[in-house]
Amino acid sequence: MLRKAGFHFTFEKGVTYLDHGGFGVTPAPVSKAQQKHRRRIEQNPKAFFTYDYPDIWHEVLAATAARFRVEKDNLTFVQNASDGINAVLQILDLGEKDEILTTNLTYGGIDIAAEATARKAGASIVRAQLPFPATSRAKAADYAGALEKSIGKRTKLVIIDHITSATGMVLPVREMVAACRKKNVPVLVDAAHVPGQVAFDIADINPDWYVANLHKWYFVPRSCGIMWTADKHFEKMRPTVMSWNTNDPSYALRFGWTGTRDVTGIMSVPDAFRFMDGYGEENVIRHNHELLTQAIGILSDAWKVKAQTPPAMYGSMTTLPLPAGLTKHFAADLAGCLKIQKILIREKKITASVPLAHKGRHYIRIAAQIYNSAADYKKLAKAVLSLAG
Repeated sequence: MLRKAGFHFTFEKGVTYLDHGGFGVTPAPVSKAQQKHRRRIEQNPKAFFTYDYPDIWHEVLAATAARFRVEKDNLTFVQNASDGINAVLQILDLGEKDEILTTNLTYGGIDIAAEATARKAGASIVRAQLPFPATSRAKAADYAGALEKSIGKRTKLVIIDHITSATGMVLPVREMVAACRKKNVPVLVDAAHVPGQVAFDIADINPDWYVANLHKWYFVPRSCGIMWTADKHFEKMRPTVMSWNTNDPSYALRFGWTGTRDVTGIMSVPDAFRFMDGYGEENVIRHNHELLTQAIGILSDAWKVKAQTPPAMYGSMTTLPLPAGLTKHFAADLAGCLKIQKILIREKKITASVPLAHKGRHYIRIAAQIYNSAADYKKLAKAVLSLAG
């Protein structure tokens, strides 16, 4: 059944797409449903936004909360994970010498936002150094311990990733949150890549905030995110764009109207759920993980490199080093990585991310989705070898 999934995606002819985690890819049936929702709005926008949309928002939010096993009152929709995380940053009561703790693996856009928030208050950013690359000897205690020792008396917020963007590593987030609890410091989990890639249980993780995207791995059209907030933070929470609902007693409802925007992503959430259920979420997650494991073997053998991340620490995407020969032609820095990435995308028609350089080597991030096959990674292997010369 999964072998036929590629027919639901409308890639440009000749393009090999290995970066589902980058922006997500919407299946054709879900895109078709979104267009239907858009036509409905345009038939009478005033009536729709005034009378219809509030009920739709509640219905979709309730369905989403039920699907992810959380209380509806603790969940709300945001534009994307960055939007939700910025909503948390803006409520921090920071003073001079206070600290926000991020890590060396924090998503760059969020690190920039945290630094700007800290700078405005005369506070600072501390970056915990988490182990990378991960190895088969990696233990949850290594990550929790590195985080815990970086928490100081002036730490006001800890931001950790459930799955890191640049590396694809699935971190032991439960143990890392527990380390923050020991120090009585609030913790925000950036789960941008989690829904649809790995199973998760917010109650078991026990964060203060859990912010995720549905438009990456859950097939919802861009852009659509969710933010879960613990009860004790309800009173302070406000959306990043304040409007009519900003002072509503309900935490969730304050985010229900942030001015006029494209709401068809939210409206399409049930359509994406139906698409996922057509294959079975567990089947999709298992298929993608197994295909990625096969891809790692193909690329490691072709490039004579060692992929160190153990299977327990990746879901549907991961990074591995590119052949050493590339350093003869491309600087082993971010600029060199971006040059390689552009050649792959523009000249080779292979969409993949080359997000980082580490210890003199370029690293490529590859993803596996139901439209991919082993042939895609063989094409990538050959293309990269041609660049290494």
